[in-house]
Amino acid sequence: MLNLEKPWLVRRDGKAVARVIMTRSDMTAVVNPRHSPDEQYSSTFCFWNGFEELGDKPEQQAASLAKQMRVLLSKHKRRHPENEVVTDALADGRLSTLYQALRECDDIALSLLIVKKVGQKHTLAFTQDPEFADGMIYTVRDAKSRRHSSIWYSDHMWKVMEEEQFLNEVHEYDLYLRGSVFDFTVEYWVGTGSPEEHLVDGIGFDQKNRECMAYEMFDLYDTDDVSATEQQLQNLFFNEV
Repeated sequence: MLNLEKPWLVRRDGKAVARVIMTRSDMTAVVNPRHSPDEQYSSTFCFWNGFEELGDKPEQQAASLAKQMRVLLSKHKRRHPENEVVTDALADGRLSTLYQALRECDDIALSLLIVKKVGQKHTLAFTQDPEFADGMIYTVRDAKSRRHSSIWYSDHMWKVMEEEQFLNEVHEYDLYLRGSVFDFTVEYWVGTGSPEEHLVDGIGFDQKNRECMAYEMFDLYDTDDVSATEQQLQNLFFNEV
């Protein structure tokens, strides 16, 4: 398990070769993954109930979850006027009916989300009940998407693939909102004596030529995330030591 704020030794062939210090990143320098030019998402986040600023484009979303669902269903109805389920749901207007109609639309994938505020931070969770939802993540399939990938020709597989991708995107955004972003400082042992005795004070570790891995986003309490980060550290700094 990685240790926050507590140095630990890295050994190779039974010999201590470096110490690693993990600290929380300065979040003012961390790019919101939803705003990063390096990321290309086909999905959209929308939030309500006081969490509107967490959405991708809060100024463009409808004023409520119900209204956003109606927007999506109305667009679907224009493309598929024969869809009676959508027609009935729009006439009914209840959240549960709107949600169930959206779930049956072949060209709309969505998941509902709950937001919790913890201090000044937020965390996300999935829900199947629109009455408890604070937001959603959704994707609308269009003709351009159909032309560029054979997977789009399978309605079932399209929705499965999109909703699996939602899991990754919500996890990533949740980590950012929780401030679960970390820096790693690696200082190689160049001293004499026992590196164990100087693990905390750092004497004998090369602090002038330290190496860093910054802004790593992962869940400190998820064993898979931790294992992947440990392997990344190993690959970057210790495979050739």
